[in-house]
Amino acid sequence: MNTPISIILGFASLFFILIACSDSNPPADTWLDEETGLLWANPEPGENVFDTYPDFSSHWDFCDTYTLAGYDDWRLPTISELRTLVVDCPATEPGGACTTTDECLDYFECHNDACSGCEEIGAGHCYLRSELNGPCYGYATSNSYMHLDTYECNYFVYFYSGSVSIYRNPEGCFEFGCQDDPPTIVIRCVREWE
Repeated sequence: MNTPISIILGFASLFFILIACSDSNPPADTWLDEETGLLWANPEPGENVFDTYPDFSSHWDFCDTYTLAGYDDWRLPTISELRTLVVDCPATEPGGACTTTDECLDYFECHNDACSGCEEIGAGHCYLRSELNGPCYGYATSNSYMHLDTYECNYFVYFYSGSVSIYRNPEGCFEFGCQDDPPTIVIRCVREWE
């Protein structure tokens, strides 16, 4: 026969187990990559799409002011972090033949043919992890560099082909101007999971 103390202790143990389990699960509208320990924003499609032109500053500032699932410490991912979301394109998956990483950003030294990704197979195919909502576009990174010491370029991963690519920052173009048909860039914020 259970005593009142043992019943209370049993309920207390169950309560602490439930709290511990709930704290270890990622919140709704996010996806936890257990291999990297990164928590990715994963809201419903359309909620995290921002064309970077003509207001390029929204690209950089968006994650700094982003709040989701009770967190306000989101940031733009790096190129190496974003490459962890590439699937079925070995050339640009982490450790693939593409040599552009957080540690190697200069286009002439670090960007090779493998960074072009894989074949664009057709409508409906995407090299983005299936756990993630959102369109199959180019996703912004926090990595940039000065191209030929003349204009600033920014890296992105284009998930339709799995490619690691660059584009000119329109606010960093000095002598040469910028392309007339800029890419559509999607913002997907990330943070470290506890």
